[in-house]
Amino acid sequence: MKELQDVVTNKMNEMIADGTLECMLRKALEKTVQEVVDKSMRSYGEFGKALGSLVNKTMALSLEQVSLPEYNNFLADCVNETLNEILETEGKQQVLRLLSEKMGAAPEAIHIHEVFKEITTRWRSDAESEQESEITLEWRRGTCDFTYLTLKHPGCDFEDIHLSLDRAAHSNSYYIYSVRENTTAATDKAANSSDLYTLTQYFYKLYCRKTMITGIDDAYGEDLYIWDYE
Repeated sequence: MKELQDVVTNKMNEMIADGTLECMLRKALEKTVQEVVDKSMRSYGEFGKALGSLVNKTMALSLEQVSLPEYNNFLADCVNETLNEILETEGKQQVLRLLSEKMGAAPEAIHIHEVFKEITTRWRSDAESEQESEITLEWRRGTCDFTYLTLKHPGCDFEDIHLSLDRAAHSNSYYIYSVRENTTAATDKAANSSDLYTLTQYFYKLYCRKTMITGIDDAYGEDLYIWDYE
């Protein structure tokens, strides 16, 4: 065991001396921080927790399992430098995008696949946490040209969203006649929600604009496979 420890120690010292370890650490940290920021920007509520977990795990693996205290300052500086660079370039774009979604006008018309993309973008992480690869859609034809669509939230039935879709006269397009969650109407949800921009609010904007949704008849009966709408 001592011989193995000596080999590992000697190799680590060589990698420190020639800069190999520093290069490896920097690349790994940049990639990890990039992935964390990309994922966290989808939901601001998870940002601090995810970043804290990243730093704790990285420092623990680097400083406890491999006793190299001289890399403490290097790792901290590298994380801060990389994070600042990513937030400077990508954080502004994400904030502008969210403001555009929240404050911008809904489109006059939209294809159902764009709606599907919005659903999978907002519920993908929930589906992944439940180890689900699809989001179930329950379709039902009604009377008087109505189609009813329920979006089944992966893991939380109380977050299911129910849409009543009414066919426009002399058209294959539909507009949203009503939106509700299992126990809450969209008007109440939109007014009282503290979330920055929820999926219910997205549909409420389409409802208020009377956005025409095309392609519904062709998509009728489909479920959503989350990786089809990256």
